[in-house]
Amino acid sequence: MATITLPEWVPQTAGPLAVPAELVHIRCQQLAKTVGIPWGYTMDANDAQALAEAFRLEHAAAKAAHTARLKAERAARKARA
Repeated sequence: MATITLPEWVPQTAGPLAVPAELVHIRCQQLAKTVGIPWGYTMDANDAQALAEAFRLEHAAAKAAHTARLKAERAARKARA
């Protein structure tokens, strides 16, 4: 079983998404608890990879929803003008 530490995978997940590492740490800890993955300084690399991917997908969905809301608000303002 390959292992990885939090300081190795959390910043690698946060960096490309331009989000604080603290946010990744806290949300991934919550996700781990939800699905029953043991959380710790040293984790199974596959578990860490699954949590990182879940965070990326959740982040992408939230970003898409935010963009859709902004477009709808812009269209509504334009229709009123």
